[in-house]
Amino acid sequence: MGMSFFDGEMKPMLDVFLLETSQLLEQLQSDIFDVVFSYIPLRNPKFHCEIYKEDPMILVTDWNNRKYQKGIRQEELLQENYLMCNFALQNVGQFIRNLFPKYHQFSLEIDDCSKIIPFLIGQQNYTFLPKDTAVSYIKEKKLREVELLDFQTPVINSYIIGKKSKKNLWESMFT
Repeated sequence: MGMSFFDGEMKPMLDVFLLETSQLLEQLQSDIFDVVFSYIPLRNPKFHCEIYKEDPMILVTDWNNRKYQKGIRQEELLQENYLMCNFALQNVGQFIRNLFPKYHQFSLEIDDCSKIIPFLIGQQNYTFLPKDTAVSYIKEKKLREVELLDFQTPVINSYIIGKKSKKNLWESMFT
């Protein structure tokens, strides 16, 4: 998400744009945006980049799937129908692939975790989702979190990035 705060006359305004990360970072560096939120950090001395939010990955299944109510071991997960959401974020996708044997064929592979949810509800499938994505479905009793007993998932970091010279303009709004 990219944002601009001031128009040419220095009147306060807020424009919000949802774009691909590469586009956001390019437009930030071209002075089109004042600040962006990204899953990829920007390592540039002219810009301030810090973790804005940490979102743990959780294993979920259908609310009515009562298997593994006390938790699941990695070995047991390998025996279940795991649906692969191919996270390109940080090391999450590689972490998930490394849980399974090399060349494992998932019954479904998708690149957008929000599109995988219909394949979980009412079925005996499992997948990892960012907790923030899953929490509303858990509250609605559509999905259930399955505790991990002998392994942990990575955390997805999101970053707030802005030009160091304009930090005072955006810092108070978002930190």
